[in-house]
Amino acid sequence: MNERELIGDRLREERKKLGLNQDEAGTSPQVQRRYESGTSTPGADYLAAFAQQGADILYIVTGQRAVGAIADDEAAVLKAYRDASEPVRRAALAALLTGATSHTTIEGNVGNVVHGSATFGDFTVGGKAPKKKR
Repeated sequence: MNERELIGDRLREERKKLGLNQDEAGTSPQVQRRYESGTSTPGADYLAAFAQQGADILYIVTGQRAVGAIADDEAAVLKAYRDASEPVRRAALAALLTGATSHTTIEGNVGNVVHGSATFGDFTVGGKAPKKKR
């Protein structure tokens, strides 16, 4: 397998990891197919735009992950978070922060949507922060 084909394989892998189809990858589907098949090599403008969508360009070009690159499951969570409505994002953030701290206070009803507020240390999600007890 030549280097252009390897780049194409990694490009396809990153596109799929981000949950994008060939229409959403930043160029026409025909050009995207040529990039992914290794018959053509993407230029810097395309790679810069693809990086803005969350692609690990160092990995695509060299096969080595960038320091701090996110794992596939993290990318899936990030994509779902970005695609979610504001109430769902607040609820997801509250759920994640609940498991990340030792001091958690939740007020209101927690269901499909968080009503009220959730406080995690110094961080409050939702409505007004609860009054501190004296």
